[in-house]
Amino acid sequence: YLGAKPNVRTYMKLREREMDDLGYVETPLGRRRHIRKGPDGRRPFGWQRKAINFPIQSASAEVLKVVMARLMARLDEGGFDAKILLQIHDELIIECREDQAASVLPIMKLIFEQAVEHLGVKYTVPLAADPTVQYRWNIEADLCDECGHYAVCEDGRVEVTPDNPAKPKKLKSCMQCNNVAHPGEWDLDATVKTIEDKAITNPDD
Repeated sequence: YLGAKPNVRTYMKLREREMDDLGYVETPLGRRRHIRKGPDGRRPFGWQRKAINFPIQSASAEVLKVVMARLMARLDEGGFDAKILLQIHDELIIECREDQAASVLPIMKLIFEQAVEHLGVKYTVPLAADPTVQYRWNIEADLCDECGHYAVCEDGRVEVTPDNPAKPKKLKSCMQCNNVAHPGEWDLDATVKTIEDKAITNPDD
């Protein structure tokens, strides 16, 4: 593994040197953890493991906390009937009304992907989010035949794939194909209600 990913070894050595020089390791946001060097019970290399893992796992936790706070503020501001149902490591499960899912989805994606930028931290690898709409955990929404984004039904709901092949609702095209701004082009200060109206209330406009 380390032979295939040489930068991983470089990172590990960097964290160990940081511990030698400073006595602590630090996240990109400046949170520090002081670690006592030496054997950790039955783990002779326990302090190295902690020094290597802390900046990664803690940075992920810091980013996710910012995402949760900004996401709920944006959903409340937009008048969405949505809430955070569950947080699992670096994943969030949002529960919302079915007729609002097509609008909540791109908001989630945008806030996730702009979280690091909002914190003022620059990463060389962009933070990518891939949210999905699911009726249940094992049933995902249908995709638009034209571009592959999530489609909106004629009744304004996001179509989901049922357990049987029958699909009772006729699909419309997705937000992008209805000339609604693609999530990547959104400004966070844009009016959420306007986007929702175009994407769901008037999908043909």
